[in-house]
Amino acid sequence: MSDNTTHIANEPMVAFASPSYTEVMATIYRMGIPATVKERVGQRLVTESKGKNLTNILNHVAHLSKLKDNWDGDGASHILSEVLDNIRSVLMFSNDSDWQNWSISPDVNGTLILQSDDALCAISLGSQEFSYLSRRGGKRIADSHIKFTVNSFLNVMHSLQ
Repeated sequence: MSDNTTHIANEPMVAFASPSYTEVMATIYRMGIPATVKERVGQRLVTESKGKNLTNILNHVAHLSKLKDNWDGDGASHILSEVLDNIRSVLMFSNDSDWQNWSISPDVNGTLILQSDDALCAISLGSQEFSYLSRRGGKRIADSHIKFTVNSFLNVMHSLQ
């Protein structure tokens, strides 16, 4: 006979009737559970509902968030919490295909650099602004001090692909 013992999850569980990811996340963040659990649940929801590229980026951002000051051995700053919040916001509203040709690296000043796999464009993400540089077809396209919003950032990512 099989074991009929019920195993209880070690994390809070809630069922949602809404198909909206945003509504689910808003509910989770209103719950009285530790922030680390909220973050883990949010990451799991994004990971399970999106895809491989996004999963890799999420895992990489989680790793980058743990970098301490002097992570490069030459005085680099840790990644600023506002910058991490910005990239997580972008990840929540992006699709797996958005990340197919991008990688993320820490910068020494506490910001993040997104670089296309073909190295023809890069985006520097700060706490309140971002900038970009692209070289395509012999043309140099650049802009700086763009106020960060998820939509403006995603629009630039899409235009550079």
